[in-house]
Amino acid sequence: AATDAGAIRLDSSGGLKRDSIGVGKPAAGDSSPLYERVYHAALATSDSYAPVWYNLGVLAGERLEHQRAESCYRRCLELDPRHAECLCNFGALLRRNGDAEGAVSLFERSLRASPNHHMIRANLAAALCDLGARAKQEGGGGGEGLRRATEAYERALALEPANPLVLYNLGVAYSELGQKDRSVAMYELCLRFHPQYAEAWNNLGVLLRDRGNEERAIRCYEEAARLNPKFGQPLNNLGIVFAGRGEVRRSKNAFEAAIAASPDYAEVHNNLGVLHRDVGDMTECLTSYKRCLFLDPKNRSAGHNLLMGLNYVKCGEEEDVCLAHE
Repeated sequence: AATDAGAIRLDSSGGLKRDSIGVGKPAAGDSSPLYERVYHAALATSDSYAPVWYNLGVLAGERLEHQRAESCYRRCLELDPRHAECLCNFGALLRRNGDAEGAVSLFERSLRASPNHHMIRANLAAALCDLGARAKQEGGGGGEGLRRATEAYERALALEPANPLVLYNLGVAYSELGQKDRSVAMYELCLRFHPQYAEAWNNLGVLLRDRGNEERAIRCYEEAARLNPKFGQPLNNLGIVFAGRGEVRRSKNAFEAAIAASPDYAEVHNNLGVLHRDVGDMTECLTSYKRCLFLDPKNRSAGHNLLMGLNYVKCGEEEDVCLAHE
């Protein structure tokens, strides 16, 4: 059966750039020793000037000296706890190190210090989406974990109401909660702001098909496949729709296109096997089931289908059937 594509984690631009401390702002990405010498000269005059410690932290971060960057940011915040840029960059550093909760805390402090700064809002939304993804993973994709994930995504949406990645993640979460109308609304908003989002087109198609709107679902699947030629899922979903209508040739073409787009996509081989079974081509049917199980040995549907097919073809007497039972 067709399923939603998994949630995509939000990613945003990195931290903010340096303050000017009387020597002019360095070019983005320029970690010339000249600037470090200037900053250290400033510290020799006064080591309690917070922007110098912030700028040294930026330099260290650009050189991937993360521990040194953290030390500089911490010193900056000791001197100026409301230094918005430092709070944001420190949060970005924690997020890169996998500490989503710490990052959220710092981004929230940064936003309180500078409420209208778009990059801070974007970074906070990104960290909240990280928290959501982790909550879903820890909760096994349901129950309390899914509820906490949804809350995190909703907080991100309040910060970035037009962010397509936040809208997409909420669409996935609402669908998993059974809130299909809200899920459709999130996908449609996502596509309004980012019409090139192939996964949103596919997932919207899944929901529309479940509602019986096959014609619009087909258009969604076709658009998803057009936008991402390596995305096999919408082509598989097209094959399912056509098979349900009895359009065998169109269904077979769609499944084969899905395999060409994503050769390791196991489920489409099972679906193609079912189609071959329904038209009486048991040789191709069994080949497809076996290919699915080679790619996904735990696929219970393909395992059951293979067993039933072998029992039909081999009459329960061949070694292949015994092996399939095992």
